[in-house]
Amino acid sequence: MPQNQLGLFPSHRPSNSDDLRSGNAAAADRSRFGIPIAGVDGQAVTLISLGAPAVAATNNIVTAAVLTGASDAVIGGVLASGGVATLDVERSLQMVSSNAGDTTQVITVRGFDRYGAAMTEVRTLNGTTIVNFVKAFKRVTRVSTSATTAGNFSMGTNSVLGLPYAPVSGGFVGGILNENTADAGTYVAPNRTASTSTSASVRGTYTAAGALNGTNVYKLRYAFLNGPTDADAYGLAQFSA
Repeated sequence: MPQNQLGLFPSHRPSNSDDLRSGNAAAADRSRFGIPIAGVDGQAVTLISLGAPAVAATNNIVTAAVLTGASDAVIGGVLASGGVATLDVERSLQMVSSNAGDTTQVITVRGFDRYGAAMTEVRTLNGTTIVNFVKAFKRVTRVSTSATTAGNFSMGTNSVLGLPYAPVSGGFVGGILNENTADAGTYVAPNRTASTSTSASVRGTYTAAGALNGTNVYKLRYAFLNGPTDADAYGLAQFSA
């Protein structure tokens, strides 16, 4: 039981973290979480766990197959069930073709983020060179191509991990590997303008310094706002089309 529920800190109210994560906090409660709200001079740095993400793969969403005409790919990789791929953690995608000439096909991915918000990202194939997406998906429900691919097309997850809350500008501190080892990974700040089909993640992303293996646990230290609007913690609205 948390200490403040034992009466050791009677001046503090337990943080209603479930409401914070789901975005359903009542307006009257927004100033009562364990992190500061917008308008204060300093923001608390919070330790956030990204879990132990599985190794990246080029085909765990769509296995290699020729796409004919303007059509939908079959979502049938190891992450798929019933035509929907559910990722282990919120993360970005990668795609590739087996034919170097596939460079004009526009691929549109539709799905949802960790909070159930619909989202869409659009990228163009670059032949046998892997193309990395920049948004962070939790579920992929549709993958479409604008034209026939000469080679086999495949899609999977890459090593870019989505953040659950959007850091304040200048509020990102750093990553931690497992118990307490600093991880010199790469942080990409949230897109802070209106989202488009190609813009970056609305909450920011982190790429660990080493390869993901499903065992290593990654945590981040950063500051984020708890209101007064949902966009302060969860970032701007996802683009969906």
